Amino acid sequence: MSLFGRQSEMIVLARVVYYEASEFPHHRALGEATEELANSAALLRRQGIPCYTEILTGPPAATLGHFAESYDVDAIVIGRQGRGLTKRLLGSVATELTEHCAVPIMILAPGRGEPTPVPRDHPLQK
Repeated sequence: MSLFGRQSEMIVLARVVYYEASEFPHHRALGEATEELANSAALLRRQGIPCYTEILTGPPAATLGHFAESYDVDAIVIGRQGRGLTKRLLGSVATELTEHCAVPIMILAPGRGEPTPVPRDHPLQK
């Protein structure tokens, strides 16, 4: 948050859940998303950083991209889940966002809070 924090008008913390989770108010994924967002928002607010949370439903990349473009978001910061074949590969959500979303994207490495470099052979580098 030190990168955007105090210069930001508002930070939106968003989590995408699949449609099935949104249909059932007590679905585990919905509860986990709500708790995670509430904890992150509380941390930011204690630092005086304005934020709000948003739980979105649908396919993650398309849903995040649509939300960001619809609300004129300045940047999307996402965490890489680390499920790729190697540490150099971007995950499927990150790849789809970089290929189809007009909003700038920063990808953080899992657990370190550091930007993940985009591989040289990735379409963004061409």
